[in-house]
Amino acid sequence: MGASTVCGPFLTASLRLGAKGDQVKKLQTFLSGYLKKDLPATGNFGPLTLSAVKQFQTMHANPVLSAWGIAPNNPTGNVPITTKHMLSKLNCSTFNEPIPTNLVPLSKAL
Repeated sequence: MGASTVCGPFLTASLRLGAKGDQVKKLQTFLSGYLKKDLPATGNFGPLTLSAVKQFQTMHANPVLSAWGIAPNNPTGNVPITTKHMLSKLNCSTFNEPIPTNLVPLSKAL
C-alpha cells in the first residue's frame, strides 16, 4: 500500500468577474463537472462562470459565505480564500489545511 499524497491548494489566485487565464479555466473545468453544467473552459470569467460560482457558494454557504458574514441567499460570485479552500477540499480528499479564520474584509480580499 503506497503513501497518500497531500494536495496543495486547487487555485492560487483569487478570482472574480473579468479575470482571465489558466486559473479561470481550471475553475470552469471543475465547476462544469461538479455542478454537472456545460460550462465552457474559456479562461474568461464571464456571466456563466459567475452564475456557476454563485451556485457553488450557495451549496457550500457554511463556511464559504458564513465566514464573511454573508447570507446563503446572497452569494458574491467572487472566489476569495474561503471559496478556494472549499474547491481544494472537494478536488482532493487529502487536502488538510484548516479553513482560514483571520479574514481581511471581503472588499480587500480580491
